[in-house]
Amino acid sequence: MEEGIADCYGSVKAYCYALTANVLAMSEASDRLKAAREGAGYPTAAAAARAFGLHPQNTRDHEAGRRGIGPEHAAAYARAYRTTPEWILYGKGTAPRGLASEPSGPSPAR
Repeated sequence: MEEGIADCYGSVKAYCYALTANVLAMSEASDRLKAAREGAGYPTAAAAARAFGLHPQNTRDHEAGRRGIGPEHAAAYARAYRTTPEWILYGKGTAPRGLASEPSGPSPAR
């Protein structure tokens, strides 16, 4: 019986680690997406979505990190904000004009 519980705990632990990594990656992509939109001069996600024919609620959800950004959306945002899907999703490559490689945020605690 104890072996079964340990196996279950191990599975839950692995799931939690995977979920945490996914949430962290989604948050970083959402931060880059918002920075790219702001750098392109759009005051709101809805304004940018309307300008490029994207769904405003999806855009708001992507920027808020409530919804993952898939490859098709990343490509559409990249065209709209003049960057690459890789930069939006992973922070790799060239940032949009006028932005640093990573959006600025609070400094890590030391």
